[in-house]
Amino acid sequence: MEKNYNQNKFALVLRGHIRDSFDNDHLKNFVEKLAKNYSVDVYVQSWVENEAKVSWGKRKLRRDNIISVNEEYFEKYFGSTLMSKIKKFLIYDDSHIKLIGDVIGSVQSIPKIAWKNMWYGKYNILKYVKETNINYDFIVNMRIDLFTNQISIQQGMNSKKIIKKIDNLLYSKKVSNLHFFDHWIPRRGIDNCYFGPLEKMYEHHKLFHYSLDEIDDRYNGMYNHEKIVFFVAKEIYPSGFWFIRKAEEITPFICTVHSWLNTKYGIVAWRKRVR
Repeated sequence: MEKNYNQNKFALVLRGHIRDSFDNDHLKNFVEKLAKNYSVDVYVQSWVENEAKVSWGKRKLRRDNIISVNEEYFEKYFGSTLMSKIKKFLIYDDSHIKLIGDVIGSVQSIPKIAWKNMWYGKYNILKYVKETNINYDFIVNMRIDLFTNQISIQQGMNSKKIIKKIDNLLYSKKVSNLHFFDHWIPRRGIDNCYFGPLEKMYEHHKLFHYSLDEIDDRYNGMYNHEKIVFFVAKEIYPSGFWFIRKAEEITPFICTVHSWLNTKYGIVAWRKRVR
């Protein structure tokens, strides 16, 4: 059945450090294809430097050639036509933002300050999208450097698969849950690209922005910080039965967070487990 994309509208949120994503045309070609074939608005959250100051233990930071990032830098890459599709830029200096709670130590393998910086950016760009009051069918939320990030590449996150997911969501007409790239398995890089309704994605990001310390305490047995994003989403917005492949992931999952979520945000959360 032929889809009428003119009746649907979604938003693409690009967020994070640019890193080496402007070294090739992969991102530009992807956004160009979306702009040509769909009704889409683009929102960008980034940082004043192209590379982070701190990151998780195994990532090699390329800080030997730091580039200052501003809207003109994006325009040089995307060109004026695609820039007209970008509705908002939020470009932050991480030395001038106010984080909530403790910034000492780490959340598993990533320095806590690095992850809190990330959630600061992700929360605030979604907050802006929410305040536009535009009725988007869903949000596509992805790293700016998705197509050059090695973990994303290893997990098969490419433009063809993302567009196929977009088509499936548009065809479904109503998107009511958060959809991760691999819906059933919490892999590394699970939070590099995901989809879902604005309201639920916003509440999920709000929770991490304001309560990351509590989340860290609840999931201190998790060996990979990215997977916490998946488990918390499944806890507060369950979509039915699903499978956990690795035994070491069961314990943090069954340590429910619904009581403190209800107390803090009034979110009624429940879960289903497969034994």
